[in-house]
Amino acid sequence: MSWINNTLGIKRTAHVIWDQHEEFDFQILQSPFDLENAIRGKVAKGFTGRVTAGFCWDWSLPNEDGTLKNDVVIGEYKRPWDAKPEAKRLAPGIPKASLWAYDPNGINQVGCVYTAQGFEFDYVGVIFGEDLVYDFDKQEWIGNSQKSSDRVVRRSKQKFVDLVKNTYRVLLSRGMKGCYVYFMNKDTERFFKSRIEGGNVRSDETLTVSKLLNGEEEFVKRILQDIDSSLKFKEYLPVYSLAAAAGAFGEGMDVKEMGWVRVDLGKPLNKKLFVAKVVGKSMEPLIPYGSHCVFSANVVGSRANKIVLVQHNSISDVDTGGKYTVKKYTSKKKYAPDETWEHDEITLLPLNPAYAPIMIPNSNDGEFMVIAEFVTVLK
Repeated sequence: MSWINNTLGIKRTAHVIWDQHEEFDFQILQSPFDLENAIRGKVAKGFTGRVTAGFCWDWSLPNEDGTLKNDVVIGEYKRPWDAKPEAKRLAPGIPKASLWAYDPNGINQVGCVYTAQGFEFDYVGVIFGEDLVYDFDKQEWIGNSQKSSDRVVRRSKQKFVDLVKNTYRVLLSRGMKGCYVYFMNKDTERFFKSRIEGGNVRSDETLTVSKLLNGEEEFVKRILQDIDSSLKFKEYLPVYSLAAAAGAFGEGMDVKEMGWVRVDLGKPLNKKLFVAKVVGKSMEPLIPYGSHCVFSANVVGSRANKIVLVQHNSISDVDTGGKYTVKKYTSKKKYAPDETWEHDEITLLPLNPAYAPIMIPNSNDGEFMVIAEFVTVLK
């Protein structure tokens, strides 16, 4: 509950990152079918379990024959909500609203917050809809009332986001042994993964430790020490450490590259480009831990909202402990009477909300330097 409150931004708690070693079984599934099958599997073994969803679809009264309409539709996945409390005539095998949580046939319907609250199951499945999504650029939760079918919540206006957050807080906390979630919005899914230690151990996208080590080993094998000069910056780019890159492009030092690696960007290479390894999780999911990335030195034009490699002698990156960091660049401008301006304050934003922004109050003291702009992660 503490982790849910923190992740949904309901209140700050000490539990920012979910520890996969906890006994509670939390999983992110890749389709609503996978979600339902996982819950049905638990029920087949004698556990209690139900599938629930955010109130993102109309809740219809039964058909004339007492059957339920398939209101919850996600592509080929089509399921009915549980019966509305005011439904008077139901077909055989369809439990009344008051019995949905207990009747074995309740597994065939999807529960909403109004029928799931107050009940607890061994395992709960949650379809996380698009009425609440996480915006990485703004680093905040955004409500979308157009995706909500909850008339009461939609009328709340300024309180909409808070009420929808509470909806998912209720649904996510119905399971006593485990909670399985399918996210309709992939940015929201990535945000939740950024709050889980190791991402999500059951997700195909997760980089395990062995994969990281194997990937590093394979990359090292690709680095060549000696190549024909005609291939440099044509097919190959130099590989630097972040410190070496800062020295080479920021301080005019004579820095020796670690080697050269073949790079295909789908467009011509140039002498501003280089490759460097980014350590840490502050820029996940865009830049996974340990990724080798292409950067372009000598950034020109506006740097606003660009991902950049910067150097500042007074900062200490939380992942590397060094004075070099890769972050999203934002700034406030201070205008003089003659309409000229200078940077009043620069903020370096992580994409992973588990990390704090880095504030640069005085960027004109000669201590701060933008070295290069992030281009892409090398596969």
